[in-house]
Amino acid sequence: MKTKYILVGGYPHKATDGGTAFFEEMVGGIKQPISILDCLFARPVGTWEGVYAQDKKDIAQHLKNVELNFQLADPDNFTQQVKLCIIALIIILQTLIGMWHTKF
Repeated sequence: MKTKYILVGGYPHKATDGGTAFFEEMVGGIKQPISILDCLFARPVGTWEGVYAQDKKDIAQHLKNVELNFQLADPDNFTQQVKLCIIALIIILQTLIGMWHTKF
């Protein structure tokens, strides 16, 4: 099983269609059920549960006829989680991009 990596700035809902095209493209061509690993490492740890709950709600709202299984990424188990998911949704914020850019 191959993993599809999606890097997103965290705000697909700001698109004119509310993110529908983004989410449809995200799962396009993938056999159901679809396992999505929501990686929020770029956000403060204390916000993960709330953001994760909102992400699940937003994605499910746009993909009503798609069977989805969600999992919140855990730094201690991340490697194993990625091996088991179909989509790794990785939230990247401007600060993380800036840190990565200056490091490499």
